[in-house]
Amino acid sequence: MNALAFCRFFARFRHAFAAAIAGITLFFAAQLPGLEVGTRFSELLPADHPFIHTYRDFSEVFGSANTISVAVVAAEGDLYQEEVLRGLEWVTEQVGSSVVSEQVNERPNSSFLEGGGVFRRWIRVAASWFDGWIAGEGGSAKTGVDHNTVQSLGHRTARDLRIDRRGALIGEVALVERGDGTLDLEAIRDGVRRNPSFLGVLVSRDETAAQVRASFIEERVDYAALFKHLQAMKREAEHRFPVRVHITGQPMLFGWTYAFAGELLLIFTLSVGITVALLWFYFRRFYGLFLPLVGALTNAIWGLGFAAWGGFHLDPLVLVVPMLITARAVSHSVQFVERFYEEFDARGEREEACVYSMAELLAPGTLAILTDAAGLAVLTVTSIPLIHDLGILAAFWALSILPTEMLLNRLLILYLPVPHRGSRGLPRGIRPLVELAVRATRSDARARRVVIGFAALTGVAALAIPGLLVGERQRGSAILYADSEYNRAAEEIGTRFFGVDELLLVADSDEAGRMLTVDVCETIEALQLALAADGSGGSVSFVDLLHQVSRLYHHNDPRWAICPQTHEEARSYAYLLEAVAPAAGYLNPYRVNDYQSLSIRVFYLDQSAETVRRAVATARVFAEANHIIGSTEVRVDDGELLVRRRADDGVWSDQSVEVPTDRPGVLAAWCDAESGAAAELREEGWFAPPALFVRAEAGAPW
Repeated sequence: MNALAFCRFFARFRHAFAAAIAGITLFFAAQLPGLEVGTRFSELLPADHPFIHTYRDFSEVFGSANTISVAVVAAEGDLYQEEVLRGLEWVTEQVGSSVVSEQVNERPNSSFLEGGGVFRRWIRVAASWFDGWIAGEGGSAKTGVDHNTVQSLGHRTARDLRIDRRGALIGEVALVERGDGTLDLEAIRDGVRRNPSFLGVLVSRDETAAQVRASFIEERVDYAALFKHLQAMKREAEHRFPVRVHITGQPMLFGWTYAFAGELLLIFTLSVGITVALLWFYFRRFYGLFLPLVGALTNAIWGLGFAAWGGFHLDPLVLVVPMLITARAVSHSVQFVERFYEEFDARGEREEACVYSMAELLAPGTLAILTDAAGLAVLTVTSIPLIHDLGILAAFWALSILPTEMLLNRLLILYLPVPHRGSRGLPRGIRPLVELAVRATRSDARARRVVIGFAALTGVAALAIPGLLVGERQRGSAILYADSEYNRAAEEIGTRFFGVDELLLVADSDEAGRMLTVDVCETIEALQLALAADGSGGSVSFVDLLHQVSRLYHHNDPRWAICPQTHEEARSYAYLLEAVAPAAGYLNPYRVNDYQSLSIRVFYLDQSAETVRRAVATARVFAEANHIIGSTEVRVDDGELLVRRRADDGVWSDQSVEVPTDRPGVLAAWCDAESGAAAELREEGWFAPPALFVRAEAGAPW
C-alpha cells in the first residue's frame, strides 16, 4: 500500500482511528496522578562501574557519598569564642535532627532564593506563588541522616585523646567545659592542634571556621524537606550567633533544583505563551493555532502517562528533554498545517487536501520521527539508571509524535469546520529571510559555496573537539550560576578546609585483622603522601589515628607521630582507640569492625575533569606498584615457626619448615626456591625469646 492509498484508507475509517487514539489518550491520562517527580541519588551513579561496586560494598560502614558540608565561620576573629562554638554545637544538633513538619511546610523552597536584578526578582515573586500553589500540605518528613557519619567538633564523637596519670588513653569531648559550664577555650585550641583528624577536616587551617559533615540514607531522605530544614537552620544560626553559615553537598544541590521548580514552571508557561504568539503571527488562522497546541498537549499526555505507567520518575535535572521533544511535535504539526493550507487553496476540497498533504508528508515525517526516536534510544546503552530510563522515556515520547501529530492533526481537520479559502502568503517579518536563503542557493555555484562554507565550519568544529572539557569547571556545580549561594558556599569551604570534594579509597583484604600490620600501615601512609604530593588538599585515615596514639605515648613528641613498628603495637593502639570510643559507630568512617578494610579520605579543591583524572591515575599507579599480595603467612606459635601459602584458588596450605643442623643459632628455617622469600627463627640470647627474621625475595635485607 503506497502513501496515497493509506491516506485514503485512513480518511475512510477515520472514526476507528479517532476511537483508538482517544482510548489510548484516556488510558495515559488516567496514569498521570501516579507520576513521580523527584531525584534519586542512586540513579545518578553508573551501576556497572567498578568504582560504584566498591562504593556499594562499603557505603554502609564508611558512609554514603550523598553528603553535605556545613561551614560555620566566625563573623570576627577566630573560632575559639564561646558564642561561636555554641553556635557550632547548635548547628551540629540541627544537622543530625529530624525535620519538623510545620517548619517544612511553612514556606516554599523558592522563598529562600536571593539576589538578582529587578526582572529576576519579579520572576521569583511569580515563581514563589506557583511553588506555594503546588506545594504539599501537612505531613512529616525525615532528613534521612546517618547519625554514625555526623562529624563535627561540636559532636559527641569528636574526642580529644590524652594520656592520664595512670598511663591510660582517655578520650574527652573536644569542646571541653570548665566547672562553671563555660568552654575551656585554651584546652579546645590545644586539642585541635594535636589531632590530625581535626585540623583541615573539621577545623579550617586558619582556625576561623569549623565544618559539620554528614551522610544521608537514600531511601529515607526527602530532599525538598531537607533543603528547607537546612536553610531555616542557616538563617536562625546567623541570627542567634556571631557566625556565617555555608552549606554545600549533593543533597543541597538537589534542594536548590526544587527551589527553582517554580521558576521552571513559570518558564514553561511563558514558553507556551510565546509559542501561541508565534503560531498566530505565522498563520493568523484557527487551524494553525489549534492543531499544533492540541497535538502537543496530547503528545505530553502520552509521554507523562507512559512515565507514570512504566514506573519512571521525572528528575528536575532532565525536564528540558521532554520539553524539547514536545517542541518537535509542534514543529511537525506546523509543517503539516502549512502544507494542508497550500493543498486546500489549490484544490478547494477539505478531504482531498487533507489526503494529499498527508500523503506528501507521511514518508519524510515518519522517517524524521523514527530518526529522532532512534537517536534518543541510544541513551539506553549507558549504565547510569537515570540516563537509561530517560532514553526509554524520550524514545517513546518522540515516537508517540506519529499518532499524536501525524494522525491526530489529520483527524481533527476531517472533523472541524471547513476553513476559508484564500492565499495566505508569508508574514512580512519572515519574507526577507526566506528571500535571502533563496538568493544564497539559487544557482549551482552559490549552492556549492554554501556547502563548502558548512564543510569548513564543520572542520573547524572537529579540530576544536580535543579541547572540550568534560566535567565541572568550577567549585560547586555548573548547574547553578557561579555567583549562586551554593557555589559561593563551595568556594568558602574549599578555600578554608582541605577541600570540598572527597575521594574515598579503600584498603581491603580477605582476612580479618590484616589491616593492623606494619606493612599495610606504612603502605597507606605512603599513599597519603603520594596523593598530597600530586595536588590533594589533605587526607585522613585510621593510620593518622595510630600516629596520634604513638605520639601521645611518647610524651606528645611530634617526631613520634609515626606508624607502629610491630604488629603487636598496631593491634594495641587499635584496641586503645576502640576502648575510648564514645559510641559503637565512632570509628566507622575509618575501619570495618574486624579490620579487614580501612578507608582513606582524600580531599580536593574541586571536581574538575583534570583533578579527577589526576587523582584516579595517581591512586591506580600507586596501587599497582605497591600491591601487597599477602599470599604467604609467616608466624611464630608456641615457639614454632609456621608458614602457610595461598594458591590462586584461595586455598591455604602448610609449608614444610626445616631445622638446620649446619647453622648455629637458627632454630627453624623456610625458603621459597622460586622467589627467594625466606623466614628464619633465630636465638637472640640466654634470656631473650627467639626472633623471627623475614625477607621478601632473594638478596633483600632481613
